[in-house]
Amino acid sequence: MKKNERIILFVIAALGILIGYYYLLTPQIARISLLRKNITQKKTEIQKARNMIAKKPQLEREFQTVQKLIKEYRKRMPGEDKIPDFLFSLTDIANEHKVKLMSINPAKLKTSGKTRVYAEYPIAFCIKGGYHQIARFVNKLENLERFVKINHISIASDKKDALKHTADIYLSIFIFRETKSK
Repeated sequence: MKKNERIILFVIAALGILIGYYYLLTPQIARISLLRKNITQKKTEIQKARNMIAKKPQLEREFQTVQKLIKEYRKRMPGEDKIPDFLFSLTDIANEHKVKLMSINPAKLKTSGKTRVYAEYPIAFCIKGGYHQIARFVNKLENLERFVKINHISIASDKKDALKHTADIYLSIFIFRETKSK
């Protein structure tokens, strides 16, 4: 073979290699690069999943704690159907502390436009008794298992009996409201 033929053959072989590299190897290299990127993403996802699996016992304990709190709050803030029970319990507490329940005036349930889990139920009532009996009665109300907020108390002495007092008490109890899950 002559020198020119060898050069032409070398150039054709070089062009063949370049064309083969460009059309065959470059797409394969791009695909390998994409696959490596996907593998890295999958490894990251697998690590996140492993971390979540490792946290499962802790999350279950936290869930149980939250469930207990919800149960406790429902006990301390029962539904609207338990309002009569509370009103009857006022009579029992008054008898226990030797005060006379003169009147009970439940107000309208206060619901706000906001989506709250609870509603406020105001109650006004009047009791009559000795100062210390009234104080123990109020203390009992404040320490009930149910959430009770005393908004206002006014105490006036009885003009006929200096040892007796009349107390007007304004309080609120809180009602659990069921919310619908979306």
